[in-house]
This record gives sequence, structure tokens and C-alpha cells, in this order.
Amino acid sequence: MIVYLLTFCRAAVTMLFAYSFATKVGELPQFAQTISNFKLLPKHWSQRIARFFLTVELAIVMLLVIGGSLMPLAFGLALLLLVVFTIALISVLARHIQTACNCFGSSQKSVTYADVWRNVGLSSVIAVGWWTALQPQDGGIASQNWGISWGNLMGEGNSLNIILIVNSILIWLVLLFIILFMFVLAKRIRQLGKKPLKEHLLQEAMQRQGEIAPSFEAENMAGELVTLDTFKGTPVAFIFLSPSCPPCVEKIPDLNSYYSQGKANGMEMVIVNVDEHISAEAFARQHGVQPPVLWAPQVSNPFAHNYDADATPAFCLVDAAQRIQASGFLDSRYWTEQLTLMKS
Repeated sequence: MIVYLLTFCRAAVTMLFAYSFATKVGELPQFAQTISNFKLLPKHWSQRIARFFLTVELAIVMLLVIGGSLMPLAFGLALLLLVVFTIALISVLARHIQTACNCFGSSQKSVTYADVWRNVGLSSVIAVGWWTALQPQDGGIASQNWGISWGNLMGEGNSLNIILIVNSILIWLVLLFIILFMFVLAKRIRQLGKKPLKEHLLQEAMQRQGEIAPSFEAENMAGELVTLDTFKGTPVAFIFLSPSCPPCVEKIPDLNSYYSQGKANGMEMVIVNVDEHISAEAFARQHGVQPPVLWAPQVSNPFAHNYDADATPAFCLVDAAQRIQASGFLDSRYWTEQLTLMKS
């Protein structure tokens, strides 16, 4: 019975991580951006963390394919990796960050608790696999061949033994790195928890205050080219939305209502549609958008990325001197406070 259970878990976990690796390896920048959007670690770590995750996923697949005494370690690495990512997802949900998970390739679907429960279920399968890999099989313990002693290595001079030992050392280094990463992640979450969410969001939005706003090019609803200089001398709030983002669509009536107030205070409001499949004019017509709409597809136009809008909904406030006043995610509860940072 244990053998059949181990075979099932081994096959399931191998296919899971092979699929996860295959869907992300060709879209590494998107996965790195997802890690950046989680806002748990410095942005300059994102590329390295993304490569590390993919390396561990590939190592897990290879170890499970090889099997034997390496299976317990493979299941252990898989469980640690999934637990780390699940903790990150829970943190994102707790801070109301609207961003995609991109666990299995590029996606525009925001993280939900369904993603967390999915990971819990997968973790259970991995834990069962780890347990069964340590159980007696065919009169022996699977973990008895956990490694090869240096004495056997020197005595036999077997090149395969050398490869296995080097592989084991590398795996343990990866394991230690994951443990260290979990400590760093836990510390970051504790730091975020010390501040009220509203205070944290407003303080985070001011990080780029005073920077010169990056130049951009985008199409307006008439198909004409618009640049940053179009708004020179006028404070403007750029609101980055996507029609495939439910929180964005839900926010449109509130933004329409706020639009007239913004103009009355001398601040222009501009909606930036980052979806590549629908033009500015079509987006405004289909969703009843009252503010002017620009079209800057995120996949081909750096406008959104340069203005800290890698996930939607997002905002960036630019003053009359073309300097950034505030930017970041447009929170569902404190968005009016975020937009009024222009007055600070």
C-alpha cells in the first residue's frame, strides 16, 4: 500500500513542478515582477529570487525522477518551497494587494484565498509523499541510503558516487538558503504588521516623491499620440486599470464620481488602459468611463512599469512641475486618501 501511495505522490509532484517550471521559464520577467509586486523584499532581489525558485523546481523534478534515497530530500524541498510561497500569498491578501499569482505561467487573475487553499492541498500531497518515502520498503528503510560515506567513495573510486555526493552538498545548500529566506520573509511580515495598513500604504506611496516623472507615449481615445508634455503645467492623477481586472471595473463608478471633484481642485484625472486587447475608446464606451482614457498596453509599452503600475489598479500623481508626488497600488479602502496626497 505504501509503495502505491509513494508512486502516486512521486508522479503527481513531479508533473506539478515540471509543469510549473515549464510555464514560468519562458516568462521569467513576469514571474520576477510578481515577486516584486508582493512587496516583501527589495525590488532588486526579484530577478535573483525568481531564478532561484525555478532552479529549485528543476532540481526537485530531477531528484524525483532519479528516485531512490534522494526522494525524501526532494519532497522536503518541494514542501519548503510551497510553504514559503503560500506565506507570501497570505501576506499579499492580508495587505489587500491586487496582483496576479503567476504560479503556473502569466495570468491577470488576482490572488485569492482559493490559491492559498490550492497550495495547502498540494502541500498535503507532498507531505504524504515525504512520509511514505521514509517508510520501510522491501525490508529496508528508504532513508538508510540517505547518502554515501566518504569511506565508500575513497575505497571504490566510483564516479557516480562523486556525482551523488556533490549533488547532495548542492541540495543542502539550497535547503539552507530556503530556510534563510523563510526567516527574512517572516521578519518582513512582522515589520509590516507593526504599522496600521493605512499608514503603511500612504508612507509607501510617498517613496518616489520628488522624482522627475518619466516621459511616456500613449494613444488617446481619438488614436492620437499623447506624451507627458501634454499635461505640462497641470497636476494629473494617472489611474492604471485593466478591463480584465475585476477590482478595476468595480472602481470605475467611484472614479467617475471623484473625477469632477478632481477637476474642481485643479487636478486632472486620466485613466490609463494597460490591456492590449481593447483600445482606449472601446474601454471608455464599454465601461462608461468619464475621465479621458489613454491606451498603453503593458506588454509593449513601458508607461505603466515606469510609473510603478506593474499590477492594477494603480496610480501615480504628477504635479504641475512634472514631478511625482505619490504612486503605488490603488487600495480598495483608502484610495481617496492616496489620491489626496497630491495636496500634501
